[in-house]
Amino acid sequence: METTATKPNLVSNILVRLLSFVVLVLLARSAYIITVKGRACDFAGDFCFFPDTPKHTTPSSAASATRLRNYYSSVFQDLISEGFLSPDSKSLCIETLTGQDVVALQDIGVINSVGISKKASPPLVRYGPAFRQPFADNTFDFEFSGDSVLDRTVKPVEFASEVSRTLKPGGFFVVHTSSKDQYSLNSLLELFNSCRLIRSREINAVDSSSPWIREVVLRKEVGVVVNGKKEQFTRGSSVNRCNVPGYIHELISNAEPLLVEEPLKPWLTLKKNMKTAKYLSSLVDIRFKNRHVYVDVGARNYGSSIGSWFKKQYPKQNKTFEIYAIEADRAFHEEYRSKKGVKLLPFAAWVRNETLFFEINREPSKMNVERGRGMGRIQGVQSSSNFLGDSDKIQGFDFAGWLKTTVSERDYVVVKMDVEGTEFHLIPRLFETGAICLIDEMFLECHYNRWQRCCPGVRSSKIIMIADSNGGGSGIDDDDYGGFKTTFLCHFVNQINSRGVILGRDPLSYSIPLLLLQLSLISIITRVVQFLLKPFGQPFIVSQILGGVILGPSILGQNVTFLERVFPAKGRVVIDTLSIFGLMLFIFLIGVKVDPTMVLRSGKKAIAVGILGFFIPYGLASLVACLLDQFLSLDTGIAKALPHLVVMQSMTAFPVITCFLDELNILNSEIGRLASSSSIICDVCLWSVMSIQFAVKIYNTKPLRVTIGLFLSSIFFSIFIVFGVRPAASWAIRRTPEGKPIKEIYVFMVLVVLMACGFAGEVIGINALVASLAFGLVIPDGPPLGAALVERLDCFVSALLMPLFFTICGLHMDIFCVQKLKDVGVLQLIVFVAFVGKIMGTMLPLLFCRMPFRDALSFALIMNSKGIVELAFLNDFRISAVITRECYAISIISVVGITGVIAPLVKVLYDPSKRYVAYKRRTLLHSRNDEELRILACVHSQENVPAILGLLQVSNPTKDSPINLVVLHLNKLMGRASSVLVAHRERDKPLNPTQSERIFNAFKKFEEQYQGLVLMQCYKAISPYATMHDDVCLLALEKRTILIIIPFHEQWILGQRVETSYAYRHLNKNVLEKAPCSVGILINRGNQKKSRYVATQPSLFHVAVLFLGGADDREALAYACRMADKPNVMLTVVRFRGSNSTGIVGGTERSKMLDAEILGGIKLKMQIKRQILSQEYVATSGEDVLSITRRVGSSYDLVMVGRRHGNSPIMSELRKWNQRGELGAIGEIFAASDFRGEASVLVVQQQTKLWGLKDPEESTHLRRIKL
Repeated sequence: METTATKPNLVSNILVRLLSFVVLVLLARSAYIITVKGRACDFAGDFCFFPDTPKHTTPSSAASATRLRNYYSSVFQDLISEGFLSPDSKSLCIETLTGQDVVALQDIGVINSVGISKKASPPLVRYGPAFRQPFADNTFDFEFSGDSVLDRTVKPVEFASEVSRTLKPGGFFVVHTSSKDQYSLNSLLELFNSCRLIRSREINAVDSSSPWIREVVLRKEVGVVVNGKKEQFTRGSSVNRCNVPGYIHELISNAEPLLVEEPLKPWLTLKKNMKTAKYLSSLVDIRFKNRHVYVDVGARNYGSSIGSWFKKQYPKQNKTFEIYAIEADRAFHEEYRSKKGVKLLPFAAWVRNETLFFEINREPSKMNVERGRGMGRIQGVQSSSNFLGDSDKIQGFDFAGWLKTTVSERDYVVVKMDVEGTEFHLIPRLFETGAICLIDEMFLECHYNRWQRCCPGVRSSKIIMIADSNGGGSGIDDDDYGGFKTTFLCHFVNQINSRGVILGRDPLSYSIPLLLLQLSLISIITRVVQFLLKPFGQPFIVSQILGGVILGPSILGQNVTFLERVFPAKGRVVIDTLSIFGLMLFIFLIGVKVDPTMVLRSGKKAIAVGILGFFIPYGLASLVACLLDQFLSLDTGIAKALPHLVVMQSMTAFPVITCFLDELNILNSEIGRLASSSSIICDVCLWSVMSIQFAVKIYNTKPLRVTIGLFLSSIFFSIFIVFGVRPAASWAIRRTPEGKPIKEIYVFMVLVVLMACGFAGEVIGINALVASLAFGLVIPDGPPLGAALVERLDCFVSALLMPLFFTICGLHMDIFCVQKLKDVGVLQLIVFVAFVGKIMGTMLPLLFCRMPFRDALSFALIMNSKGIVELAFLNDFRISAVITRECYAISIISVVGITGVIAPLVKVLYDPSKRYVAYKRRTLLHSRNDEELRILACVHSQENVPAILGLLQVSNPTKDSPINLVVLHLNKLMGRASSVLVAHRERDKPLNPTQSERIFNAFKKFEEQYQGLVLMQCYKAISPYATMHDDVCLLALEKRTILIIIPFHEQWILGQRVETSYAYRHLNKNVLEKAPCSVGILINRGNQKKSRYVATQPSLFHVAVLFLGGADDREALAYACRMADKPNVMLTVVRFRGSNSTGIVGGTERSKMLDAEILGGIKLKMQIKRQILSQEYVATSGEDVLSITRRVGSSYDLVMVGRRHGNSPIMSELRKWNQRGELGAIGEIFAASDFRGEASVLVVQQQTKLWGLKDPEESTHLRRIKL
């Protein structure tokens, strides 16, 4: 009985289980068809549980349908009025639940509309899931997703991919979402990265239960789209940069505060923090993320953090997280094998792939294993001697590299890190590689007491967060669309000096060695580039920027190891700060060198050029920018940057122009002075426009109290520097005697106030650079204070800090980020329009004033040059995230290109010496006896005055031939930015006369002595010695002088050489080469007593002319003949001839004929005037000429010689001893150290520049000596 009773029970059990299995299969089949395939069944033969009906699905009531239709009609009509939708648009409604949105489209006239849904309702709604649309690529002009469909999709990436595939380039996608935070909006934009955000706003929802929804309008960008993702490109080291919009800072500010130091009771603090923690996923919507990943670094056992905390307490918004457990301790590996959904990585998270030692429970001060399983820590094998106890080898892996290959920016990543001190290595590595950018939320436990095992009981260096707005290293950005980064860096506060590699230290991990290496590399690279580019005439700024580009991510930085080791993110803080500090000092020095009164003294031409040179390019570039923004679909970053780039391209900065002119050695040329004055006017226009724009912006965006506060603080700052600093600087100058250096305490006080003004500028919001410029402007330019500041700071700033700033600009530029030719074209079009506009604005007034076209074009090119001020603007734009990285790179390339092209062009087009070529003879030999003698006397100091006065006294001014004297006091440009050439204005009995006034007073007395016979004009020139000859030649040309007298660069007192100035020598050479008339170099051998005696006593003054032959000797003899007409002057003509009664110098037959003619006139004059004597000496060698010259030179008060002589064996022998080419072979004898005579020597060179004549011997007229 028991057996038979058991069998039916067994059969019934089998039948029940079989039936249950069949039902389960059918349910699984149904679930598959409905969920996976997206609808109830296929018409082609799927087993259909819920047959489709061909009828359109309607709402539960007609009122609901009408309400939905009216709501969507209102939404679509708004989109039509705004241009996002048109009646001709081919439209698609995605995952329409009721079809009323399609009906609404057709009701308002968008006939070509269709919807897709998992349940088809032909003809309005076709079957098709949102993540697999049944349409071809680029089909629709407009797509719409309403009713928060995107919020509910389980495949957001596929949803976005299909929209990007089927939407036409330039088409619009409108989505309604219930997400309310900026974080979710940013995630949505990352999903649709082939589209550009047009608008995001809140609108009323259809359902009263939800008062509003977010409407997002996107526009598909024109370009290649692959699977909904724009093609990516490699940016070298730029992979370590990430975008974090401004709202992230608000989230951080709302979170619980970070622990900045080790808590006294860490476990109590930990429990308290866990209860009060504000998790990111509880503050924002994470539904639009592709994957959701949790990484537990230092997981220990499953219940330690994954099971007890993450699974139970972390808010996941019903999302399934992929969980990775990273644990090096083998004791916990077995437990994870039975845990489903958790992937174990049985390795140690480290900074690279290498074998490590893994130690258990080894606190530096503890020797015994405590209860339980101790904590583990790791260290490299090479440092294993530091471990004292239980340790084992384990494989470490590059955690940052693994993270970058495992997750992407579209994923939501949560990381927990508890690695017993290893975080001090891992966190900097995450920042350096940019892997930190992939983490949305991190929970980190810092182990302060586990950093240094060598110091028991001493806490380690705490990690500090350094906010760097210059964008070095890995960073975050306030701009959503590719701007620059506001960077957070981890740095150890005591890693300053390294103890060396011998002690196992890495020098590049410490600030000082790293900075020294960076400065060395920058200096070497820039100098090498300058050496290579110098033959091409490139200015130094081009080499400095290119040096930065070479060191940056564009070239050497392509090697990630080089960039991370030599220019790591933490090292950028120091060099960026130094570069900005150097820029501040440079701007201050520019302000010191500038004379603000130049604006008032600018001529009409400079004012016209300055105003037109700014507003014409500004207007044209602004017009083109508006047209581009109106008719082209510009990226948000480009559209945002255009107004700022228009201003930058329209400016002509005074510091840039003066530096550029100085490099070209045309600072005090005609167009150099005009460019300096015009650039100041242009700067005034620029700052006026920028001030108005800033004031309007502040007024519109800030409260009234902020506007008033900013305005009043700027006024008070201006009052302080004008009425406080300026009088104090003037008082210090008055207390400094002329010619004496200013006291060091005054210089020190100026620098202290400079730092205080920079700080005050940052506090009140006007920027330290602007404050430094304003402070520099109130410091009087020139000596003693301005010159002392420039002398002490200029070399340090120009040679060290400014190359650093230029290099930093290049380091921040990555040419590989320039990917879009459209953006390049737009920016270069703005540059070209501004360039052409400035050419027009500067050339038109100059051509109207009849300046030669070649000079006007050169001037226009100079006004287009770019330099440090433009780079400072770009750097500020970069820091403020006004321009994108791509715009920054293109702009830097434009600056280098424009300046690099303009410099050699100006050198070819403009040569100031060409205008010094006279159209007629301006020599003593060719002047008439009855015309005035025009002389330009150049003076460096008071020591030059007696010798020049002595020469002028014997020059015999008469009523028929008076002397028209122009005195030019030459001063070195010190503490000034622009050169000066001004006429002297007398003051009534000055209490403290300047050196110039004392010099001019001496010549004034000379003029009064010869009343009516000497007419004098005084000028003062302040310019660099390299271009000082331009002042001399320009004044000689304008005053039509026939002789320039310039002192020799060596001075003697009582026959002893006391001073040598090689700057004077360079000036003399340039004057000899480019002067428009004859030149005389006056050598004063110290016979000043005799010179003063001649002024009051009619005693005889002995003059000798050494005549060998040639144009210069004839010029010297003509000048001597004029002197001989003075009764108390005895003239001796010493002629050298060869043994066969011929001359000892070579020359053409015409030259010899002219020599014979003038000597014949002298012989006739000797018969009438007894004070003219002639001597002849036979010289057969250079030694004969040398001995005769020395003997003659010791017997006269003034010796006159020609500078140039024709080639001959004797002259070749004499030139072997020639050390000073500016004196010639004979003049060199009188300047030699072994010459003991006291005679003053005048070395004469006849005019060499004459229009149409290359040879000075080609004279068509020779003045005959008056008998």
